[in-house]
Amino acid sequence: MHTLTMHAPRTTRILCIVATCLIPGLWLMAWHPQTFQRIFSVFSSSPKKSQTVPISIRPHPQATPGTLPKFHPDDAMMMPTFSDPDNERWRDAAGYTYAKDFRQRFAYDPRRCKLPQPPAVRVWITQPAPTLTGRIEAHNLKPNFVYQIKLAGDYQRDRTGFEIIGRLGRWRLPGRETNYTDRDYLDASPQTRSQTEAYILFDFFVTDHHGNAVHDFVLDASLHVIWRESQRNDALPQHLIPFTIQRLPSHPAYAGFTPSAEFPARQTIKLWAEREMVRYPSPDTRIRLTPRTYQAFLVLTEESFHDEPPLGGWWATVARLPIKFTISPP
Repeated sequence: MHTLTMHAPRTTRILCIVATCLIPGLWLMAWHPQTFQRIFSVFSSSPKKSQTVPISIRPHPQATPGTLPKFHPDDAMMMPTFSDPDNERWRDAAGYTYAKDFRQRFAYDPRRCKLPQPPAVRVWITQPAPTLTGRIEAHNLKPNFVYQIKLAGDYQRDRTGFEIIGRLGRWRLPGRETNYTDRDYLDASPQTRSQTEAYILFDFFVTDHHGNAVHDFVLDASLHVIWRESQRNDALPQHLIPFTIQRLPSHPAYAGFTPSAEFPARQTIKLWAEREMVRYPSPDTRIRLTPRTYQAFLVLTEESFHDEPPLGGWWATVARLPIKFTISPP
């Protein structure tokens, strides 16, 4: 007895195969264009081209003296600092764990800090200017520590500016996930949108052995995260920025510190910034805010380097300053 099998014509089978592959691609392109672009670029780029387009980008170089206006102390704005104990990092930039007593006494919230000098951050903004430009002066933060500098939108005061910032940078919907697309934001409910973070990570600074830093910033790039050279090897040499770490036993964070081969008293580390690749395939892209007046926030976030919790941290936001600034036309 023979079993009858129906065979579709060859042309029909080919069309079915093409449709099976094409329809999901068209759906992805329509509803998640950034994801489609990222996937397509992997297959469309030649090996030679992919090697010449690094995923790292060097942050705007430190402004040399005289390139920015002299800031008068009376023009400074005090940046409120606050604690986030569930997400804070308790290791320096190289990974050395701070002393237990320091972890118990330090707090970004001045009311909770039990050290003689609580954290203090001052900010100056230059305006009007072609982009967000200014200076951060930090005192008594965590020593030998990396802080991200972000511009975050203010959904309540300036919804248009909020969405401009999100489309140039990143969205973070409620929860611990971080990689969202424009479509995720647009598809969210009004309540979820109002709870979403829109921000551009555009620079970072490293504190010295006392927890102090002075940093001139210029918003001209959209970054994804900061890495140590030892974590990943896909940064170009010219993108690596060396920083010197000094561990002084006289500082509470290093009480009882004993130098070792892994953590000497003086150590040089190299950091690099990964650009926001989903939006900016080219490392030479310079972003620009739409000329207008913005009401937003300048934010400091701890860089956790994807280290293990609980002491490794989870990108705690520890300072936020409401700012109003004007971007001038080119």
